[in-house]
Order: sequence, then structure tokens, then C-alpha cells
Amino acid sequence: MKTLKSAALAMLGLAWLVGMDCGARPQDLNLRYMVRDMGGSIDLMWDGAEDVVDYLLYKDDSLIDTLPPESLHYVFDSTMIGKTFKVIAEGARLEGTLDLTPYVDSFTLYEKDFSDTTPCAVAFDGNGNYRLYRMGTDTINWWNYIQIVLADTFSDSVDLTSIRLVSASLFGMSYPVAFAVNTQDYAPTPNPDDSLFAYDYSAFIAAGEYAAWLWAPDYNWSRGSNFVRLTITNVDPAGSVSFRYAYQTGPGLRWFPY
Repeated sequence: MKTLKSAALAMLGLAWLVGMDCGARPQDLNLRYMVRDMGGSIDLMWDGAEDVVDYLLYKDDSLIDTLPPESLHYVFDSTMIGKTFKVIAEGARLEGTLDLTPYVDSFTLYEKDFSDTTPCAVAFDGNGNYRLYRMGTDTINWWNYIQIVLADTFSDSVDLTSIRLVSASLFGMSYPVAFAVNTQDYAPTPNPDDSLFAYDYSAFIAAGEYAAWLWAPDYNWSRGSNFVRLTITNVDPAGSVSFRYAYQTGPGLRWFPY
């Protein structure tokens, strides 16, 4: 009997020890960020934890820094752009992740006067999905949605030499979009006093890649803006242009690496 009682007590003690060592623990450091420098930088932040030896900071699965226990934030500027971020609290079995990967897809637009049945305008939702519109024949209230129009400088004709990306605001809509020639993983600084963004809310298609600044009233940046990378993949002389795009879903953030 004593043997059975001792064995039972030993089993209970072992179960208690196992529970203390391997029980479920929180796995989230509440990793989050604030946009800085008009969308050019992020301040990555996380919650502190007990028993932390140090924090391991990863960007795109590569360890980039080891931080002491009192460090609870880290600034990434435009020279340190990434898609995914992770912080591991060594000694506390805690970690946090953040995904800022842009949404990538492709579409084709036709010049506004090409045909009543071909799409000449595009709009993006908050998740980066696109929808194409035909300004002449769509039965919905397209003017409430479109953001970018493909149009030349002539009426009722198609002139590839003057074809442009045009903000919907130039067609009487209230959604202003600015454009800049761009070849980097981030959009130019949207400073109204010194910016590469064109000040007429349009851009002639004369380069291979552009940045589109969605929601740019009076060229003032806000956290309500979004930025899209537009890479031209094909130009049809008949009057259409195909694009690959990367849409940054983080409000106000100008990062859009493929």
C-alpha cells in the first residue's frame, strides 16, 4: 500500500513539474508600428516581458540586431525596408510578428477613347485588390470609385505619344492621385515644397515604373494616404498599357518592395 501511495505521489509531483515547465504561455509580444517621416520610416514597438535575456530582431527572416531587455522599439528607415518583421524575447518564450508585405497583382488599361467596352480606369480597395471600370458604359456610379485613368491629351482619339496616368480628380471626381517616376522600393518623399511627384496630378508614360500616391489632396501627406508601385510590363501601340503593381496596405507607408 505504501508503495502504491508513494508512486501516486511521485506521479502527481512529476505532472506538476511538467505543467510548470511546459504549460501554455502567451506567444505574442504585441508587435506594432507607427509611421514616421511622412511614410518613409516605421517605429517598430513591442510589449516588455519578464525574464527577458535579450530581444532578437528579424527582418525578412534574417537576424539584424540583438537588443537589451530595456529596448522596446526599433526604427527602420527607407534604407532598411522589409516585408516581414519578428521579435523574439529570449528567456521568456515570447515573440511577435508583423507583416507589411505589399499586395501584388497585375492589370491592363485601355486609353479612355479606345472603346466603350474596354476598361480605362482602376480603383484599389484597402486590401490592394483592384477593380477596372469603363467610364463610358458602366452602369454603376463609377465616379465614386475610380482613382486612376489612362488617357491621352486629345478628345475622342487615341494618341500613344501623349498617353498618361491621370488622377480621377481631373475628370471632376474628388479623389486626387499624384504620380512620380520611381525605380526604388519606396515612393519619393511627398513633401509639397520639394517632391518628385508631379504637380498636375498626371504623368506621361515615358518611363518603366511609377509611384502612385493615392489620396493626395493639395499634395499633403496623411496616414489616410496609400502608395502603389506601378511597373509597366507591356505597351500595345493600339492603345493599351499593362501593369504589375505592389500596393502597400499600411496607411501612409511608402514602402512597396516586390
